Amino acid sequence: MSKLDIRESTRQAVKVMLASASSSVGGNSDEIESTERIVWKVLVLDSNSRDSLAPLMSVNELRRLGVASHLSLEGQREPLSDAVGVYLCRPSNENAKIIAYDVAAERYGAWHINFSSRAERVVLEAMARELAGALESQASIPRLPVWDRHLEYIALEPRLFTLGIKNTLEWSFAPDQNALMIERVATGLWCACISLFSASVSSMPLIRARPGSASEKVAVLLSRKLSEAAQRKSSLSGGSGASIVTGTRRPVIILLDRLDDLATALRHTESYQSLADDVLHLERNKCTWEGAGQSYELCVDGEDEFFARHSQHSLPDVIEASSQDLTALREAEKRVRARTGGDKSNDENNTTTLADAVGELPALVEKKKRLEAHTSILGAIMSRVVSRELPRYFDAEEARRPELFELLGPQAKGTVRDKLRLLFVKGIERGTLSDEELTKCETLLRECHGPELSQSAFKALRDARSLHSVSTSKALQDDVSTTGVTFAKMLSKAHAGATKLVDKAAAGVHSLLVAKSALASRAVDDLMDLKGKTHDDFILLDPLATSWSSQQQQTHQVITQHADAICFMVGGGCYAEYHALQIALANSPRTVVYGTTELLNPEALLNTLIHSN
Repeated sequence: MSKLDIRESTRQAVKVMLASASSSVGGNSDEIESTERIVWKVLVLDSNSRDSLAPLMSVNELRRLGVASHLSLEGQREPLSDAVGVYLCRPSNENAKIIAYDVAAERYGAWHINFSSRAERVVLEAMARELAGALESQASIPRLPVWDRHLEYIALEPRLFTLGIKNTLEWSFAPDQNALMIERVATGLWCACISLFSASVSSMPLIRARPGSASEKVAVLLSRKLSEAAQRKSSLSGGSGASIVTGTRRPVIILLDRLDDLATALRHTESYQSLADDVLHLERNKCTWEGAGQSYELCVDGEDEFFARHSQHSLPDVIEASSQDLTALREAEKRVRARTGGDKSNDENNTTTLADAVGELPALVEKKKRLEAHTSILGAIMSRVVSRELPRYFDAEEARRPELFELLGPQAKGTVRDKLRLLFVKGIERGTLSDEELTKCETLLRECHGPELSQSAFKALRDARSLHSVSTSKALQDDVSTTGVTFAKMLSKAHAGATKLVDKAAAGVHSLLVAKSALASRAVDDLMDLKGKTHDDFILLDPLATSWSSQQQQTHQVITQHADAICFMVGGGCYAEYHALQIALANSPRTVVYGTTELLNPEALLNTLIHSN
């Protein structure tokens, strides 16, 4: 049973890169396991590679791998003649010039050049010209190993990655107008595919996308890139070229469009991770927030045991869990400290007990410190949830009720962005609100917030309704349902075991948990099982097809149901969608990695919709 893990595969790729830099100059290629001969390295990164590396490895882990320092490619750097310069950057003419300048200046003792995606011939030739000019007066030319590393993405969790490309939603409105954006998205997704599946024929993914969409344009270019990669690998191994594979369960890449489902990314959400992203600030696994006149920061990644267990759980459940865990840790700390003052009658036993206690105490203290930081985050989230009455907005989004007009009025709490998000969620689908109800909503907004905001917001809403009505994903929309679960049913959980910090706030908040089928979940289910209207409507591309004109016919004859998939959202993804996919597949042998051009905060998405008109 395959379990894809893009974070671990990316970490291993970085370790291989650093190990090969060591072995290329005669060092130990497995430095993390041995201190026999560590070759110290300076890791030189462009901004893109810094973003990719930051969520993967801490400074301490890099140090264990022989990285003495990590520096900006674009910034000023001091010479270190006894270190290896390990470069990781995009393959561009500008970066090639910087590398050539560093080599000519003999900034480092040895060199190891790594490009985050495939370096085209034109870039390599440009770097060669720069080097030839810079080294013209030197007697010898240093050895410069150059590698393609396929790291043009940011792996945040085992089944979550983003390309970190901004403004892709605006591009989705008119995808024909920006070929460079199509290239960037396809290249980033291609790198993720290489990391997860390699370019081998047996694991070459199929590609599905909605015809006539931005995702289709990405799919076509991605298929071409994967096909070329397979052909290169085949030629190097002496093969006869790509061919159709039969009798194997190949993975599938499902490309979806944010414009087909704006509501999911605009909703007020219920999970710990989603709320941290919504009401605080969560970017590249780093949560920042304000409280008591101070700024706080906490890294929440796979190394954070509490966050890994509870990031997808509803807020009251997380509050209860944090209280229980904190109580258990305090009791454990008391027991350990008590052992340090044990029976003095047996010095030998007492010494052993004391040594064991001293060894256990730092880990317990660190766990408690981290859990207290989570308690602080929970407190910050709860204070905002209460002050903005977010449960009322969540409830109104999940059910048709007169409270919609009350929440849009001047007496309701919540920010103007909360009100607009509610309006968009309820108004995007035609038939949810009548024309008369929409007019009433517009009047309320104009009276409360002025004509300029209401005019731009309603123009954006009408455009979104128009896009929604013509989308061919309507077959999916018909299957999307919600349950009648309300906040009141889970109120007791918000009280039970809450810490003192959040207990008072939790008393006024209901659970944000709701069971529903997200659009992405339905699409993934249909396309992995090869069923339904989605399977019939979406195009199917096979990078191993022998000819473009016949590839759909050929592939349909040989594919079986898929065990592994990448679900990739063009135009921006969200944590709620990622959670819905993982929860739906929690007890399934299938593995779905969720990727997106960028992770969109709900308010950022709203701003884009309003200001792009």
